[in-house]
Formats: sequence, C-alpha cells, structure tokens
Amino acid sequence: MARAILPRELTEDLAYLMGFILADGYLKDENKLLSTNRYPEYSICLYDNSKEFLEYAQNLFKKLFNVKANLYFAKDKKGSWYVLRCASKPVHRFFSAVLKIQQGNKTGKIDVPMLIKKSSMNLKKAFIAGFFDGEVGIGISIKNPWLEINQLSIPGDKPAHILLWCQKELKEMNIILHGPTLMHHGSWRLRTASKKVIDKFYETIPLRHMDKIKACEEIKRFSYANQNRYRSALSAEYKK
Repeated sequence: MARAILPRELTEDLAYLMGFILADGYLKDENKLLSTNRYPEYSICLYDNSKEFLEYAQNLFKKLFNVKANLYFAKDKKGSWYVLRCASKPVHRFFSAVLKIQQGNKTGKIDVPMLIKKSSMNLKKAFIAGFFDGEVGIGISIKNPWLEINQLSIPGDKPAHILLWCQKELKEMNIILHGPTLMHHGSWRLRTASKKVIDKFYETIPLRHMDKIKACEEIKRFSYANQNRYRSALSAEYKK
C-alpha cells in the first residue's frame, strides 16, 4: 500500500474537498468506536448519486494524499447511492486534527473551520463550491429558475453556523440568498428564485459537480419569454 502524503498548504482542491465533506461526507468518530471497544476504522466517506462525480473526488484523494479511496454502490429501503471511502489513518487524522473537520454526527452543528475563515477569497470560494455541490438544489420550475440549500437542525435550535457564514460571504460578492427560513421538516433554507442571482452565483463560485454545472448552464440559457410560451402551450393543451 502506498504511503499517504499530507499537504503542507491549503489549496483550492483541499478547500473544495473540505466543503463537500461537511455537506455530504462523514468522518467516522474514532473516540466513540474506541470507547465501545470497537476498531476505530479511521474512515472518511463521501456520498452522492453520481458515480462520475465520486470518481472525480477519488482522483482528488489520490492527487492530494497519494491514497486510493474505494468507490462502491450502496442501497437500502430508503434508496440507493454511491459511496467513496478513504480508510487511511493519517488522512483521517489530518482532516480531524489539522483541518478541524467534525467527526461523527454533525446535524445542526456544522461550523466553518477557522482555517477557511482566515483564508483568501479564492479558497473561501472553493470551500463554498464544495459545500454547495453537496447540498444545493437547483433547477427550473414552471414559474422560474430556483436555487436553494437546506440544512437539518436540532429541534428548536438555530440554523447551522455554516449556512449563516455562506450567506454572509456570498452577500459580500453581491449574491443574495434569502433566509434562513425554518421549514416544516426541521431544516433551515436559503433560497433565491432570481435568474440574475443564480447566474452571478455560477459565474463567481467554481462548482465542480457535473450535475450542478449542467443545471446552471440550463438556467443561463433560460429566458422568461420562452417560459411564458411554454406555460401558454400547457394551458392551451389543458383546455382541449
């Protein structure tokens, strides 16, 4: 097995990976496992519906750490997805002890690592890109384009700090997301239904997820005139 090599500086690739792990990733809690006399595993997992994207993330692990993360398909009663798993103890310790990525269940308490808060604007953008690639929903409804991001919270608690931080940083880039709004299922949401804002977001934040890029490109080509014609055609068809 090749020896892991740990980065000596924060790069855009690493900042992006940090953001995605905080969104749709998981660091196994070594202390919790050890306290119950179980093998700690030292695993880092990323989850996504796109095999292509996780193959990209797999290459990032190889590029940044010289380790091979394993990609496999998983399913249960709730659905199916792909998992990328890195089981390197040095890499796990690097993310938890150096980068300060939370271990175990992080629902409602995700914070932005201090290393990111103190970093350059380009590194912050890369981090936001990773987090949004994992959490953001984006598309075109029958009325207008939309972009939103949801974060589950502990009942009765406030929005996760990472939502407020992302909203603040994006506002400084003239990208306004409304909220956070508490939804009925216990999550907090940031949202916009403005094509202008979404286009600005796409131009500013270097997204890497193929599906999110495709959705942004579709919105970029979107015109309200075409949408109105589409709605009129649907209405005419309905009246027949």
